[in-house]
Amino acid sequence: MRVSCDFTAKSLAVLCLGVVLLTGALCPGKVAAGDLSLLVLHSYHAEYAWTRNQHAGFVAALKQDASQYQVSCFAEYLDTKRNEYDADYEAFFAAYLQKKFRGYHPDAIYATDDNALVFLIRYRDCLFPDVPVIFSGINNLWLEQQLNPKSFMGVYERKDILGNVRLALAMDPMLKKIYFLGDNCTSHNLIASHIAAEMGRHFPDLDYEFVADKTMSGLRSKLSVKGEGTVVLTTLGGLLGPDGGPVPIPLAIQMLSEAGKFKILTMGTNYLTDGVLGGSVVDGFAQGQAAAHVFMDKVLGLDTIGKEGPFEVNTTRYVFSVAALKRWQIPLSILPQGSMLLDGTPQVFGVRSHLVLGGLLFLLLQIILLILVLPRLRSLKLIRQSLTWSEKRFQAVVRVISDALIGVNEQGLVVVFNPAAEKMFGYTEEEMVGQPLDRLIPEHLRERHRQNLVSFFTRAHESDLLGQNIELPALRSNGEQFYVELSLSLWQQGNKLKAIAGLRDVTERRQADEELRRNEERYRALVQTQAEAVCRWLPDTTLTYVNEAYCRLFKKKPEELLGRKFIDRMSEEVRSSMDEHIRTLLNNPGTLYHETPILQDDGSSHWYRWSNTAIVGELGEVTEVQAVGLDITQRKKVEEDLRESESRFRDTADLLPQSVFETDTLGRLTFANRVTLEMIGCDDADLQQGISVFDLLASSDRDALTDAFQSVLGGETINANECLIEARNGFRFKVMISVSPMVIKGRIVGVRGVAIDISDRIVAEQALRQSEKKFKRLYREYQTLLDGIPDSIALIAPDRTVLRANLSTANMLGYPIREIPGKKCCTLWGNCSCHLEECPVMASFRTGVQQKVVFKTQDGRSWEVRTFPVKDKVGNTVQVIRYTNDITRQIQLREESLRTGQLASLGELAAGVAHEINNPINGIINYAQLLADSLDIEKDDLDILRGIIEEGERVANIVRNLLAFARARKEHKDRVALWDTLACSLALTESQLRKDGIHLQVEVPPDLPEVVAHAQEIQQVLLNLLSNARYALNKKYPTVHPDKTLLIKASTCMEQGQQMVHLSVRDQGTGIPESSLHKILDPFYTTKPSGEGTGLGLSISHGIIKDHHGEIVIDSKEGHYTMVTFALPAASEETHDS
Repeated sequence: MRVSCDFTAKSLAVLCLGVVLLTGALCPGKVAAGDLSLLVLHSYHAEYAWTRNQHAGFVAALKQDASQYQVSCFAEYLDTKRNEYDADYEAFFAAYLQKKFRGYHPDAIYATDDNALVFLIRYRDCLFPDVPVIFSGINNLWLEQQLNPKSFMGVYERKDILGNVRLALAMDPMLKKIYFLGDNCTSHNLIASHIAAEMGRHFPDLDYEFVADKTMSGLRSKLSVKGEGTVVLTTLGGLLGPDGGPVPIPLAIQMLSEAGKFKILTMGTNYLTDGVLGGSVVDGFAQGQAAAHVFMDKVLGLDTIGKEGPFEVNTTRYVFSVAALKRWQIPLSILPQGSMLLDGTPQVFGVRSHLVLGGLLFLLLQIILLILVLPRLRSLKLIRQSLTWSEKRFQAVVRVISDALIGVNEQGLVVVFNPAAEKMFGYTEEEMVGQPLDRLIPEHLRERHRQNLVSFFTRAHESDLLGQNIELPALRSNGEQFYVELSLSLWQQGNKLKAIAGLRDVTERRQADEELRRNEERYRALVQTQAEAVCRWLPDTTLTYVNEAYCRLFKKKPEELLGRKFIDRMSEEVRSSMDEHIRTLLNNPGTLYHETPILQDDGSSHWYRWSNTAIVGELGEVTEVQAVGLDITQRKKVEEDLRESESRFRDTADLLPQSVFETDTLGRLTFANRVTLEMIGCDDADLQQGISVFDLLASSDRDALTDAFQSVLGGETINANECLIEARNGFRFKVMISVSPMVIKGRIVGVRGVAIDISDRIVAEQALRQSEKKFKRLYREYQTLLDGIPDSIALIAPDRTVLRANLSTANMLGYPIREIPGKKCCTLWGNCSCHLEECPVMASFRTGVQQKVVFKTQDGRSWEVRTFPVKDKVGNTVQVIRYTNDITRQIQLREESLRTGQLASLGELAAGVAHEINNPINGIINYAQLLADSLDIEKDDLDILRGIIEEGERVANIVRNLLAFARARKEHKDRVALWDTLACSLALTESQLRKDGIHLQVEVPPDLPEVVAHAQEIQQVLLNLLSNARYALNKKYPTVHPDKTLLIKASTCMEQGQQMVHLSVRDQGTGIPESSLHKILDPFYTTKPSGEGTGLGLSISHGIIKDHHGEIVIDSKEGHYTMVTFALPAASEETHDS
């Protein structure tokens, strides 16, 4: 029941009738009939009330005001309340429409709400070029200035923001803040932008806040924080429940109203439900009607809009819930004038036949009233005018009614036949008025119709047919039989009764019912025969239907199951889970899935997966649930095997030293083994939150790797691709990556790859390249050095083939060096060592030891051939180095050295003899001189003495010359820092000492006094001592040993008033036999094997030290150590270079 604040029920009826009459007066004339094909594109789903109302208003207006057209509508739904509307979805839907409607060219496209219009703005030209678009329910008001009015036209959804805010202030004058609540969809955001503009312009002092979220739980949580206040709804149709499906609007508003103490106002009729006070609302039905009028006016050329534009048709109205006003104790006096009050759940009101008949009945009552007061009228003219006026109103109403109206008198003749009846039956009014109604009844029913007509008029007002809707067959002018729904009403004109029948074509509905019945039969037959278990149950789990498979599953008959609650058969654990499942399904109708085990007779369990779909009633409540059970026992076993396999895979992957990973098609990591996580500085928690491989790439490699990733998604496999990784812990390193597409059921679902950290390898490769460069340099140096050696060196294979030789070999043999490799050594040296009975090359191959042969050639030259075996890892001789040295000059030098030594010894002997001779000679000369001076000797005796003195002088002169010849020539000496000389010597030998594993210990004080010496000679002494020490240590310890130590010490001391500098070289080598100590300083004496020493080193060193006024002391114990110490005088402060 609807009640007005300003009018009584009677006055409202009169007002409605006046609107009907006015509409009839504006009814357009008929135009040429034709067929119209319309494509309807809705932004939301078919069950959404706002969408349904717009569609209904659009179709109703076309049927009423463009009835001369046969309209065919094809409806499509973007369903953006339940699907995210993004570029991918948009492209998918465009491809779907292109495939479905290929070749189809509609006369126009009707779009509802913003998403559908945005889609058509982008895709109309490629899908349906030049087809006009009519729209309604658009929140983006800025499009009005942007769209081409010749291609896009329609109605905008202008929310009455000012009216609702003023209403909120009227309900709560102390209001300081208002909340605008929505689902954060596109429509909400557009409405929010308009709200912000309007609030800033008209209510600058009123605080407001937008509360929005896509999920029901999130929005309720945000609202509950506010506690209380006034809320204005924007859009709620896109709210999502826990299962990801849309939440019904009544349930959404109920949950929001329970979040706190809030007055809830709305700006749309689709939100007028329990818990909502009301507000200044936009009606979806009116939106659709207005869009239809724009279509008829702008596209069809029918003048249905009149003087007012289409947007004026879409005016808002104030509608309120009486129950909500009472609950909040809001007085009706504050409501705007003309507000509509609802005492129940609101619904879309259309033109109903019983309302029309009620209006006609009221009109008839007015006519009867006029007839009753006629005797009281003084003027017959006034009475006639009143009757004429009433008749005209009656005729106007009859003509504008969209349902067929047929009036029949008691004789069964037609007295009223409106245009809708003409269209329904195919007869004109002139053809039917005055004709029997039988003409419209199928022939086999006409007799029965006549009897019922007589019975109806006989009982008149007491007939049971009054006020009822009756379905019966009817007949068109072309003989086609169809069904109509008939509502009867009486019309009394004077003392004559007439019957008024309102008829509606229900052929399509009956066909739909018949099709539904057949589908139900097919459905039941299909369900009964299918292998899956199917049942239906009430919200309390009482079974209402089971198929044969369900009975076989539980081994019971249908009568043993129907009417009983299946939850009673469940265990306590399964029942608890099922209770929660049922509560979720009842609160959020849709389809939910759950899995349950069913115990078998043998004790095993079969697993079933149940698909539970809620069947919703007209009020949105769940009336029944249909469940389909699928046996997934085998799948469970496969899943368990798969889990085990996956576990083995993950465990194996974690043991690998390489990085193993998997990603989805967007590059997000779905699996990463232990090495991968350690490599990128993440853990399992980071992996759960989401890690993009592109975020781990260095910016320099990101573009190239992105292209490579797309190639892999296209089916390619990429191997050994290097890239730079930037880990989350800040480390940067190079990896070599190999990836391939991950295919499941023939579809690429991601990428699987292996990555290896190649940082160490790169360093190693760089080191190898450096080493190769160094090796090549060293090889060139070695070859240069080898070629610079004046002696012949050749590398020989076991078959006597020369593999390599130096330049001296080529020069010696007279061959170009490039021709020598490959020749036999016996061919090259045919006249020398190869003809010896014991060839040194073959002896080295046979024995594996060095060989030495000295021979003379025919030209008198002496040659020394040495061979050195080259062995493999197991000790086999694989090559031999042949070293040939021309020792002719060496032998000569040795002989000369021998002679020089002999001369030196002779000189020393001569010096000794000279000293021995010089003293007696001096005595003889002196004594002879004394005798000559002191005695009185005769002249002859004096001559003898003088002869003695002269001859003595001559002998002394010979001795002096001999001493001068034996004495060494002095060289120039400088002040020398002994430490610097030692450092230079060590610099030359330290690497070789280190290579031999000799531990060097130097204990020389930095303030060691300088000495006056020849630096090169002192260095020669040091080098000789170091060489001897090294030889002794290597002889005793061929390999590394803790006691393989060389100690160098220096100190100062005073000797006979002279400061001396002592420097000792001590090794723990083989030592010197005691029998050799006294002659170790002699020239050519050596303890080394033949060929390894000349015996001149210590002898020369000894001579150098003596020349520097120093001395050498040797202390040694055979098998334990040797220490050689030399002492030199320290340079005094006054000493200058000499």
